[in-house]
Formats: sequence, C-alpha cells, structure tokens
Amino acid sequence: MSRTCFWCLRSRGPACYSLAFHKTTPYIAGMVVQPRFQTGEQQTTNLHTSSILLRGLMPIRTDNDGTNLMKKKHVRYSEDYIQEKIEEYKLGVRRLAVMMGRDPKTFTEDDVKSSIRYLFPSSLTSVSARPSLDHPADLFPREIRVEADSHGRPKNYLFYTMSDLFYEELHFIYSCLLEAQQLDDRNYEKKIAPETTLDLKGSSWMSHDEVKKMFHNIKLPMYNLLISQLSRLAEEPYAYKYKNLIMKYRVVFQVQIAAKLDQLETKVDENGREYSEAQGKRKTAVADVRVYSKGKGRITINGEEFDEFFPLITDRQVVITPFNLLRMNLFFDVEANVRGGLSGIWMSEKGSSPQFPTNPKTSQAGAIRLGIARALQPFVGATNAEILRRAGLLTQDPRKKERKKPGQWKARKKFTWKKR
Repeated sequence: MSRTCFWCLRSRGPACYSLAFHKTTPYIAGMVVQPRFQTGEQQTTNLHTSSILLRGLMPIRTDNDGTNLMKKKHVRYSEDYIQEKIEEYKLGVRRLAVMMGRDPKTFTEDDVKSSIRYLFPSSLTSVSARPSLDHPADLFPREIRVEADSHGRPKNYLFYTMSDLFYEELHFIYSCLLEAQQLDDRNYEKKIAPETTLDLKGSSWMSHDEVKKMFHNIKLPMYNLLISQLSRLAEEPYAYKYKNLIMKYRVVFQVQIAAKLDQLETKVDENGREYSEAQGKRKTAVADVRVYSKGKGRITINGEEFDEFFPLITDRQVVITPFNLLRMNLFFDVEANVRGGLSGIWMSEKGSSPQFPTNPKTSQAGAIRLGIARALQPFVGATNAEILRRAGLLTQDPRKKERKKPGQWKARKKFTWKKR
C-alpha cells in the first residue's frame, strides 16, 4: 500500500522514500513556503527553485552562472542575446566573403545581399520568404528587447501584456489627464482662467499604420483606445501644458499643399465680386466651374437652377459634398457649364421612358464636384484645402465603364451555359 508524503502531499515515489529530500524549505519567487506538517527541527536554508520542483519533484536546471533556466525561458531578446547574435552575424559575413573570394574588411551589406541572391536563387514572390542574412539589430528591434534581472525575471511589470511599452505610455497619458483635470478644478475655485488654448488646426491624428511603427504588436482596438485617451486630454482647458505629448501623435499637413495654393489665383469680375475658376472631369463629362465668394449658396448649371438640372437627390448630394465637408454651404455661389457625360448618350440612344423618367447624370455631378473643390482652395486656406485633399475631392476619379468582351453579354456577364 502506498503511503502519502506529508511534505509534497503526493504518493511516495523513489525520491520520497526518505525525508532527507525535504530537509530544506522551498523558496519560490522571493517567498518562503512553510511545509504543511513539521516534526522536530528543520533546516531553514533558503533554496532558489521553481514551482515545478513542488509539482513534479524534478531537479533544477541551471546554466553556467547558476541562474535557473525555468525563470529565464521567457526572455527572448535580452541585450546579451542580441550581442551574441551580432557576433554570429559578423562571423557569417566573414565566411561569406571568403566563399565569394572578397576581402571581409570591404564586404558591405549590399555585397551580402547580392551574394545571398547568387548562392540561393529563389523565385518566391514574397520578399520575406526569400533567403536573407540581416543584421540582428534589424531583426530584433529595440522596442521588443526585454530588460531582465540576474535571475531572468523581466523588470517591467507590464511585460506579460505583450505590449508593455504601449500600456506604459497609455498609463502616462492617463496620469497627465488626471493632472490636467485637477489643475482645472483648483483654478476654477480660485477663478483663474487658462493662459492660452491648444491649437490643433492643420494637423490630424496618426493612422493605425503610423502608430504601429512606434509600438510593437498594437491592434486596432488598442489604437482606438490610445486616440480616445489623447482626444480627452486635448479637450481639457489646460491641454497646452501637454502640447509636446499630444503633437507626438499628430501629423502636421499644412506644408503639403501650400506650394499648390501659390499657383491658384482669384480674379474680380465687372461687379467687383472675387471668384476662382477650375475645371473638373469625370468619365467623358467636363465641367468648367466658377466659384464666387461672399455668396448665398446659389448654384446654377448651364443656366438652369440646381434642383431642375439634377432631379435626383443623390446627384445633388455629390455636387455639394465640398461645401458640406467644410460647413460652408451659404458662403459661396457657383456657376458651372458642363458638357459630355453619360446623359447625352443615354438620351440620344434610349430617350426617356417610364422605366427611366430621369436620365442619370452621375458623371456630370462628379465633374462639377471636382471643379468646385479645386476652385474653393484659394478661399478656404491651406488647412481646409488639405481636408479636401484627404477626403479625395481634389483627385479625379479614374474609373470608367469597362468595355464589352466578345462572347459575353457585357464586360463581366457571361451567357447562360447549357449542357444540351
């Protein structure tokens, strides 16, 4: 009959035939674990071990300097590890230079890449799947290296979040938010107004791809959380005290379009009204647009009123998109002359019918929208012009109707296949 060991609460095995194995008190993660039952005097010498010793009664695996290997198994990119890989890389480069008959002292990175392509030709389309010999500093970025103590434990308490630098930055932003709120509360009681305000015009938050370059392994929900915290901080009255932190995650785009604005000029008509002209195209439609400043929101197209020329509300929404985006619907007047487009071909070939009571004017609406957006730039300034550019309103839509293919109904539609 097997007997239970009072020390490890397991059935006695080969290691438990004698209590001499349990004469030392286990030491786990800096805490002394007392045995469940003690009889007589026990030796109190601490032994650095792993929890696996208690579970399976296995011996401790240590390296040359006596560090427990079980405690450092999660440390992958330590400084010693990186330095070891760098030495291996240098040795590999020297051997590669000797193989190619070159001098190792003058063997550059470009020579390394060309030699790898020569020795290991590959037709794989993915560049990451091809053989390569890269420097360890490029393979193991500094952001994901782990700082550990002598026993292999990570020093950062957020290491096991898998994104310790990101969450550390998130905690810092939240601490700044609390400081700004407390400062606002104190000054509100003392009736002290902020000295200035934070001006964020001409900039926007970084995209997800741009933030991923700053932090390793950041997902889209994490990015949204970061931007929401920064937005809350930017809305505080005393956010100007944290301008450097906020602008670290914003992209300034004023200079990107300033050079183009210098080429656009405004003119003055016989009535003294300032206007700007531009041309827009969409498919086969061409629109010459003139935008007047200090207007009332009136739009005339080919001498007709806006509602009469575009009976479909979808076409109207396309035309006034630049005004809606900038919230300037009642500040300008528009005169446009448009020609071409699908409407002329549609009416000449098919005419009006009960099935199509109103001929489509999608291409004409797109051409007028492009002309309006281009003509608005001298009036709205560089900041709003960049908003139009980012919305895609300053770029011509290159899409066109795809041609019909022989042996098919249309461009993509096929004939009905019949077996017999």
